[in-house]
Amino acid sequence: AALERQLAGQGVHLGPPVVQADLYFSHPARDFGQTDEAFRMRRSGDSVKLTYKGPKLDRTTKTRREIEL
Repeated sequence: AALERQLAGQGVHLGPPVVQADLYFSHPARDFGQTDEAFRMRRSGDSVKLTYKGPKLDRTTKTRREIEL
């Protein structure tokens, strides 16, 4: 409650909770754990998105190429 008051004092207003369900896929000839990649399907309400995340380009900021459909 104290944190919510602090955030509200800075103009932050909390919305309703968002429920997301993720399903991660593997590849029969490629180990995404070894290549530092990920391929997932995310459902949030009525929305479904497929996301490919490439290997990290920068270890400090964890920057990576991401393609989402």
